[in-house]
Amino acid sequence: MKISLNKENVIELGKETSAPAISIYLPLSNSLSGRKKDQINLENLLKNAAKQIINSGFDKSFARNFVEPGFVLAQDHFSWKTKAAGLAVFITAPQILRYFELPTAPKESIYVGKGFDTARIKKMAGDEQNFYLLAASKNNLALYKNQNGRFEKISAAGMPKSIKELEPDKTFESKLQSHGGGGKSELFHSQGQGKETEKVLLLRFFQIANDALRPVLAKKTEPLIFAGSPNLFPIFRKANTYPGLYGIPIKGSTDNILPEILIKKALELLKSA
Repeated sequence: MKISLNKENVIELGKETSAPAISIYLPLSNSLSGRKKDQINLENLLKNAAKQIINSGFDKSFARNFVEPGFVLAQDHFSWKTKAAGLAVFITAPQILRYFELPTAPKESIYVGKGFDTARIKKMAGDEQNFYLLAASKNNLALYKNQNGRFEKISAAGMPKSIKELEPDKTFESKLQSHGGGGKSELFHSQGQGKETEKVLLLRFFQIANDALRPVLAKKTEPLIFAGSPNLFPIFRKANTYPGLYGIPIKGSTDNILPEILIKKALELLKSA
């Protein structure tokens, strides 16, 4: 179903929390001769989405039925006569498809996960200046909010300050156990496991951070942009429950970067999406 690109519709779409959910951004050719290629590109992205759904534990029949509305859209020649510069396609079960025609061409991308990646259409709907940014490293976590060009640091009760807080014999360990951790024997007696042990620690670290962020972001619809080393983002995404997490992070250490620079990078990221 085609829906109008306005702030209200984008906000409503951003409330989706089901999984799996598919978000596809596709630039369109400005000539009729190029629209067949656009159709093939969309079909290839849908096939990619089906593979990701299967890899996440669903069977082939479920995946095929899940993406079927997208193939119907791709084969509908009326959709390829549009003068739009791009499409944003969103699919959830059972076979629910919604799409926007975009005034500017987005970068081709696909996201399959919990909820939709709506940050880029928020920009086109006139809400691109409002977002949250989490600057993350193993030594520090800081949350910022940008509201109509004005940014400020936001406090979040219970936000962990450092992964060092997860060391044994800390009172912090009781919080870890509330997430199903097995205590010292599981987390700290893994001699020789190195990187795998650190991943477990980081997941617990970000789970507690997510608990701290939840009341701050409750009922919010602005995108949450993650800034940090590339290896941290997949772990944070696993711990995150906020549906507005932006699918593309700002990559690089945040330990010695001024907040003003991070905000500038976030604005550039949203602008280039």
